[in-house]
Amino acid sequence: MIAVYKTPQAKIDLLDCWLYIATENSPNTADKVLLKIEKTLSMLSNNPDAGTSRPELGRNLQSFPTSGYTLFYEHDIKQLTLVRMLHGSMDVGLHLKD
Repeated sequence: MIAVYKTPQAKIDLLDCWLYIATENSPNTADKVLLKIEKTLSMLSNNPDAGTSRPELGRNLQSFPTSGYTLFYEHDIKQLTLVRMLHGSMDVGLHLKD
């Protein structure tokens, strides 16, 4: 298992996700979605190459879908870095620039 680091923008993405779901549904539902996302990050810390390579979006960038969102991350032998977390309906190219 390697360490998981979240960029400041990724932390904002997670908070925005929670706030949106809590407002549209309930705080309990938002908690469940974020828990699933955290479990996915934990799985990726054990299997960082499970994601899809995304060289068109950034050098060494990979993606992995979960709970209607896509996690965009990079990793090396010591750390997995969550770069962004975007809703599946968002224009990825607009939000991710190398």
